[in-house]
Amino acid sequence: MAGQEYDFFEFTKIIIFSYMVRPPVPPVYFFVIDASVYAIKSGMLEQTCAVIKHLIQQGKLPERAELGFITFDHQIHIFNLKPGMSSPKMIVLADIDDG
Repeated sequence: MAGQEYDFFEFTKIIIFSYMVRPPVPPVYFFVIDASVYAIKSGMLEQTCAVIKHLIQQGKLPERAELGFITFDHQIHIFNLKPGMSSPKMIVLADIDDG
C-alpha cells in the first residue's frame, strides 16, 4: 500500500491492545533423553528421570507449563501424554530414515 500514511501511535495502540488481550503462551519444556545401554549402566538415565520427577513434584515448573519427552537409543521413542488419556502412548521410530 504505497503512498498511504499511518499514524504510528494509533498503530502502536492496536498492537499493544492485541498483545494484552491474548493470554501469555505457556512455557514448554521438552526433554530429549538418552536411553542407551551406556546411559542406563552409568546411572545417567535414572538421575535424569529423578531430576525431572523432582521438578514436577516440588512444583518447580511455572504454572501452566507443558512437558514433552523423547527418548532415544538405537531407536527414537516419542511419548503422547495428553491429559485425559488412561495411560501414556509411545511411538517407536525403529528406522530413523523413516521419520
